[in-house]
Amino acid sequence: MSDVASSAGRGPVKLEFSRMPQLRRSMPRMMLQRKPALVSAGRAVPRIEATLAGYELDGGKLLDYRKVCGFAAHPYLPITLPHVLAMPLHMEMLTHAAFPIGLLGLVHVRNEIVQHRRARVDETLDLQVVIEGHRDTERGQEFELRTYAKVDDELVWEERCTFLARDRGRARDGKPEGKGDERRGPPPLADALLTSFVAPAGIGRDYALVSGDYNPIHLAALTAKAFGFPRAIAHGMWLLGRIAAELEPRWPKGRTRYEAQFRQPVLLPAWVMLANRAQEGRIDFELRDDSGERLHLGGAVAPAD
Repeated sequence: MSDVASSAGRGPVKLEFSRMPQLRRSMPRMMLQRKPALVSAGRAVPRIEATLAGYELDGGKLLDYRKVCGFAAHPYLPITLPHVLAMPLHMEMLTHAAFPIGLLGLVHVRNEIVQHRRARVDETLDLQVVIEGHRDTERGQEFELRTYAKVDDELVWEERCTFLARDRGRARDGKPEGKGDERRGPPPLADALLTSFVAPAGIGRDYALVSGDYNPIHLAALTAKAFGFPRAIAHGMWLLGRIAAELEPRWPKGRTRYEAQFRQPVLLPAWVMLANRAQEGRIDFELRDDSGERLHLGGAVAPAD
């Protein structure tokens, strides 16, 4: 690996890997770093980039991922799997000294994947991840982590993850003060097909074993309580994988966009309802609690423009 960060720590940082980095390097940094919760006034997130060429998927990891998310076996990568493959690169960047805030406490608020074509499981991937800058919002500061997967210089998959660093002086639980009644979200999706699935008590640990995402809010009630949750919460990317597996038989053909906005966490264990409505090649969906009142996330699958 070569790291060409400027000595001042404020210039561009490029991390080039010849093999996938080990999460055991970055996870202790995530837990032990003492960084501010927000980017200081007058500062900005520098461009931080990580690349890895020639990544070959391990068959065991593919089988484990299919099992934990419920994907059927076929010759193509599940649409959410490249996020997991790039997870060690994400961690190297977000725990790097140049990233100015602490990783613990960041909230995943939106996700968008564009699958330009379905990548085969036997294809070799070139991975690139970039983060740069931030924007101020009424709830705090948002950051966009962009991930790209190429096969022989052909872009086959890209993702934009949006994270929020909450400004606790202005917001509570990721929402502006005084807006607690709006947390239930809009009325349920009309004329929708309803299915359901269980988010087991141990799914946070099971998914962590596959993905490498050992954020303590997902692992156990004891560690989640330290961050203000009464119980462990489901990984957002596990939920997106589980929903994709459910909808995959009706997935649009060709170039596809899969997007979602996270609203309220799923406390484990939980029985959740998935409502989805297909029309004109687009599938809108919502994930709600078993009463149908509390909206956990909503999104859509559609042909990409």
